[in-house]
Amino acid sequence: MSSKIKCASISSEDSFNNDHEHEHESDEDDEECKNREKHEKHEKHEKHESRKKHKSRKKHESREKRKEHESREEHKSCEKHEEHKSCEKHEEHKSCEKHEEPKCETDSETESETESEVEIEFENGHKSKNNHRSYRKCTKYFIGPRGKRGPRGFRGENGERGRTGKEGERGQTGKEGKQGEIGPQGVQGNQGVQGNQGNQGVQGNQGIQGNQGVQGNVGIQGPIGSQGIQGISGGVLSAADFYALMPGDNSSTIAVGTDVNFPNDGPTLNSEIVRTGPSTFNLVNIGIYQILFQVSVTEAGQLCVALNLAEQPYTVVGRTTGASQIVGICLVRTTTANSIISIRNPSSNSVALTVTVLAGGTKSVSAHLVITRLA
Repeated sequence: MSSKIKCASISSEDSFNNDHEHEHESDEDDEECKNREKHEKHEKHEKHESRKKHKSRKKHESREKRKEHESREEHKSCEKHEEHKSCEKHEEHKSCEKHEEPKCETDSETESETESEVEIEFENGHKSKNNHRSYRKCTKYFIGPRGKRGPRGFRGENGERGRTGKEGERGQTGKEGKQGEIGPQGVQGNQGVQGNQGNQGVQGNQGIQGNQGVQGNVGIQGPIGSQGIQGISGGVLSAADFYALMPGDNSSTIAVGTDVNFPNDGPTLNSEIVRTGPSTFNLVNIGIYQILFQVSVTEAGQLCVALNLAEQPYTVVGRTTGASQIVGICLVRTTTANSIISIRNPSSNSVALTVTVLAGGTKSVSAHLVITRLA
């Protein structure tokens, strides 16, 4: 803002004297201003040092609080300065009232809210702008509105880094995340060292007996061995002959796993070998028995001795061509009294046997089972 003031009531001489007096006063004012500025600089320096010490003591406070604190201090200093200026102006105004009050005219058209500059024009043509020396030459003065707030100052230097704070308490464990997708299969690793052999496992159950293989060809007869040492003199302890006549007996085929019938009794020695049925016979005493049997059959097949219902594999005999006899001879040792013996079509075979009727002629054909106890 600029205002022009015309003073018309002061003579040139008085104006000169007044100017001289005012210049003297302005010199004193300049010294006071300089002293004031030094004092203010000293105060600012002390405040600055105080703020540095304050910053070093409280490093953890934020920069925004420090800036607000500095701003408040500067604002207070400005208010004190304005009050001080107002007092000085008031004193000058009182001293000027002793002189003749000039008539002043103001040009309102030149006022502006953004400036506070005042221009004074005296009768002698001397002009002066508003400052500490020339502003006090006029008994009447105008204080313009407060100017806008100045731009924000430069950012101060960063303070020293504060000490590292204590480690905070450990937070609660977060929730388990979702399982990630399965990654691609990796490269196959090297084969590891072979481990020690484990303990032998429990033996498994015996498997089902397989079918009997085809009987091989008869080998070449070996040379006659040398005669053995003569045994202890002995004899037959008991004997019995059991037989069948066909036609009549064994009219049905001998199924797999069933016995051949010998329903008729022949000569006997002692009573240790007795019949218990048409196809079963009781060996009363424990001992060694010779078993001799012959049966004419039509099909190729096999027969064996069964002791206490158990087929004896080493007693199996058979043939591959039809219409001839199957003959078997062996020794059997009994380990219990009253052992039962029979002649059987083995259960592992698949063919039922037909006992031949009138084999080789018109007479009935016999089948025999001769049992002899030797020891």
